[in-house]
Parts: sequence; C-alpha cells; structure tokens
Amino acid sequence: MSRLSAFQRPVLCTEWLARHIGSDMADTLPFFKEKDVACYHWGLVQGKTQTWLPWPDIAHHPENTGLWFHDVLMADGRPYHEEEMALVQTLSKR
Repeated sequence: MSRLSAFQRPVLCTEWLARHIGSDMADTLPFFKEKDVACYHWGLVQGKTQTWLPWPDIAHHPENTGLWFHDVLMADGRPYHEEEMALVQTLSKR
C-alpha cells in the first residue's frame, strides 16, 4: 500500500471478494476504509453474471458447499449474509 500511496492518487481495487479463498468482507472492507481505498464490486446480484459460483480452478471442498464466491444479494434482493450488509452500513457512515 505504501508504494501506491507514494503517487498521491486515488486507489481503486476491483478484485477483492473471493470467499472460497479466504477473502471476505469482514477482513477486507475495514482495511479499505482504514487505508482510504475505494473498491468496486462487479458481482452484485445472484444470477446476473453467475459470480456466486467459484472459478473453475478453485478446489471444491466440502466445507465450502453453499458458500458464494462473489455475489452479495439473492435474485430477490435479500442479502446473502445479513452480517455483511450490516458491516457495509456501518462502514458507510461518515
């Protein structure tokens, strides 16, 4: 992060949520807020781009059954995880 901040330009991360490999909102979003990093979430609603499914090269483990890879909302608009949406609301407050 220090190498990027030396340029004194905005930092935007576009690839950050990958639950199957341990990258989740609980760890990542607080870090982004602390470091003033913007993030773009391109897989939002289940079914639009099939990004709730893990990439083919990620090993499937029984403990990850039912775990969504990237999306955060079900097709009907309900959150995949209520705790994640509560975190987003908390971190979005100024």
